[in-house]
Amino acid sequence: MPDGNYQDNHISNLLTSNDAWIHFLEENEHATKQGHHHLVIDASCRALESFIESRLLTLYQSRAMAYGKIGQFEKAISDVQTMIQLGPQQPHNYIFASEIYMMQGKMIQAMDILNKGLLLFSSSMTTTTTATHLLRLKLQGIKEQFKERHVDFIKSAPTEIMMQILNSFQDNTSDFLELLNVSKVWRDRILGCSRIWTRVTTQSLDVQKLDLLCKIMPKIGAFIKEMKYASGYSYTRVYPNFLQQMKKQHLSNLTSLTITARSIGFDEPIYKTIQTIGLQLVTLNLILFDDEDKDMMPYFLTILEQCPNILNLKYGGSGMFTDDEDDYLKIRPYHGLDKLFLQCSYLSHGALELVLRKCIRIRRLDLSAEVVEGGTDICKSIQEYGINLDAFCFNADDIPYRQELSLIKQEEKENYSKECDIVLLQQQRQDQQSNSSDSTTESSSSTTIAQNQYHLSYLRVADEIYWLPTLVPLLSSHCKTLVELDMPLRVLPGAEFSQQIRALGQISLPSLRKLSIREIQRTHRTVTEMIHQSNKLKTLCLSFTNEESAQYVLNSLALSLEQPQEQNKNNTIEELQIMGCNDKIYYYESGSQHILIDTTLVTLFEACHDNYIQETASLLLLRTIVLAGLDFSEFSSLGRPTVYFDALSLMATLPTIRCIRIIQVIILKPVLNHFARALQETGVLEELQLTNLEEGAVDDESIKRFGSIGSLKILSLGGLISITDNCLEYLGNNNNNNNSLQTLLITDCPFITQFGLRGLQGCVPHIVLSNN
Repeated sequence: MPDGNYQDNHISNLLTSNDAWIHFLEENEHATKQGHHHLVIDASCRALESFIESRLLTLYQSRAMAYGKIGQFEKAISDVQTMIQLGPQQPHNYIFASEIYMMQGKMIQAMDILNKGLLLFSSSMTTTTTATHLLRLKLQGIKEQFKERHVDFIKSAPTEIMMQILNSFQDNTSDFLELLNVSKVWRDRILGCSRIWTRVTTQSLDVQKLDLLCKIMPKIGAFIKEMKYASGYSYTRVYPNFLQQMKKQHLSNLTSLTITARSIGFDEPIYKTIQTIGLQLVTLNLILFDDEDKDMMPYFLTILEQCPNILNLKYGGSGMFTDDEDDYLKIRPYHGLDKLFLQCSYLSHGALELVLRKCIRIRRLDLSAEVVEGGTDICKSIQEYGINLDAFCFNADDIPYRQELSLIKQEEKENYSKECDIVLLQQQRQDQQSNSSDSTTESSSSTTIAQNQYHLSYLRVADEIYWLPTLVPLLSSHCKTLVELDMPLRVLPGAEFSQQIRALGQISLPSLRKLSIREIQRTHRTVTEMIHQSNKLKTLCLSFTNEESAQYVLNSLALSLEQPQEQNKNNTIEELQIMGCNDKIYYYESGSQHILIDTTLVTLFEACHDNYIQETASLLLLRTIVLAGLDFSEFSSLGRPTVYFDALSLMATLPTIRCIRIIQVIILKPVLNHFARALQETGVLEELQLTNLEEGAVDDESIKRFGSIGSLKILSLGGLISITDNCLEYLGNNNNNNNSLQTLLITDCPFITQFGLRGLQGCVPHIVLSNN
């Protein structure tokens, strides 16, 4: 009868000797016949264990290595995982698995599998120290290779390259806070970069980021020059830390502070903030009030007292601005404030007079109020106390400004002064100084009056201050220095109004560069006279409430091209804006009335063509045209014999035209096709904007036509629901041929997607997509 010792002596030879294998089977059969079944089971189990741990593991290992050599890493990883499942106590399985990962270049995964083996062996009581030592040696080797290969580019990049990378985030505090978590190297470099922390804003910051901002404040506080709190919650959350840093003078370079939190009012934290850093502030924006019955004047005077060096102040909310605090004038009679924006629900004339008397150096005053008390005296106060006032704007947010085309970042609404206007203003002042040097110098009081009469350069008013009995004297006093005028001009009942409207048309405006007249209604004769009284117009903006007024003014403008008058021969209008409006509903709002003046525009543009040939026109340099709220649907009734018989096509063939903006007009597709064809043949247009046109008027074929304009550099599409990604492919292919289109702006076009814009990458340098 065989025993177990015999089998033990020959099991080790089963994998290498066929004779041993045959003899093992014969012995098992003999033991079965003798009835020794327990010996057969025991011998078979030990043979199976030896077979699995040796022969199978060898086969999986050789196959996994072969898979790795030919690049089939998924199959190789599957085999090494099977090896670990079959022999979890074998350290060589984990080492071999890490080698397969290293062949694939996955160092992190290789270290993970070795750490997994170390964890398993450290918890096992039977594992030898040799196995653990082998795994640790392999892990250490991979870590050294990882350090040699993995070099943080931020750590090695020059400062100039790092700054260019960080500049791509466009001063977004939220993005910078996220970058701090990338690595210690990134954190150190970013916290040490002074430029990116110059302007800090809490917009889009959640609780974790607000807490992180408080934590790093001691390190970046010395870099901060401008701080913006976008909500009351963010200011309340950061305030304790913010106040502590102010007391420690960690914010010594902070000169601009903005807090927009209508719900908190001028509470104790706000007061302590102003009291602590008021001396160093140059710019302060506080929009704090949401209670219409709250008087904001006392807090305004407190700000002036605590911030003697402030130059720019934006203050208010939904509260009242009254003049019940005259005693405050005794505290500080004058203040050096340069620019002031006041926002309130109720404004009294006395409050404005108090502000002007207290802040005599104000050069720009911007008021926004829903209700005005004593409004007829507003202009009188401006004329009497606005000694140094250069710009006065009332309820500017209600004025439909021309939409500026921005490539990357939209300009703030408050920056309404253009660089060209500033240059013209400086030239104008130099001329005035040279003229005044030849005249006899009068007394100091007369000089003050002269400064008051010849200083205002920008005047923009809305309906709430439309009082001609006081506005006309103001314009008369500043007519020689006025550079920009924006005002409504519609008929009002009363004989006094008729007299004032006639007087308005007689005011000469020799320095006016931009004239914007809104809501023209039965005042077209005065509008025409004002245009003729302006000698140096560069920009003319007109919005009409009815077709009669539009036809009269535009026909008069066309006639002036054919028979130019002596006083406006110097007019070289470069920008012309023609808009339609219905009372207080402007072209960009739903329900507005569109003005049908296609015939009149044809006359105007034909006159432009004729004068271009004669080279004696005031519109000779017309480069930009904006059409909004107009109706071009009845072009076929004109019966013109020319090829381009509609107004748009005539406009497109102007040889000086460089920019056209068409906003919310009624237009048929044939008209648009004629327009596109004219632009293609003329080949001089550089910028085109199409916004909020009717559904079906602009489709993919239309965009393809406009994309064929060889000179086009900027294309802006907004509110067009009939265009899809199909038009983008043509723009990309066409741009590869002529290489002209530099900027593509798409806003609220629902069927234009980021996926479709991928095809334009490399073809169009600047692409901006904004779909709400």
